[in-house]
Amino acid sequence: MKKVRTHYDNLQVAPNASQEVIRAAYKTLSQKWHPDKHAHHQREQAEKNFRIIHEAYEVLSDPVKRARHDAWIAKVQSPGQPAAAMKFQHRRQEKSQLRKRISIVV
Repeated sequence: MKKVRTHYDNLQVAPNASQEVIRAAYKTLSQKWHPDKHAHHQREQAEKNFRIIHEAYEVLSDPVKRARHDAWIAKVQSPGQPAAAMKFQHRRQEKSQLRKRISIVV
């Protein structure tokens, strides 16, 4: 089975990394890939990497989102369901929960 890329991989930290380690990795990688630090022809790739890093930090810095992400990883790595189907289901759940939060705020 193909290994699924996780937010831990994106920030280059271990799954049991502390909040301090995650924050330090985020700061280092976000400085490295900040779009303003790259030439015009490299800016598009830098923006893409910067967004990926930011999304990973957003998930891993929030204990609730991190627990949900860890549960998703456990499901994906367990045999029985293809990784692509699990990824789609995970995204759908995130969007559903985001809609609920938005409707509560409004």
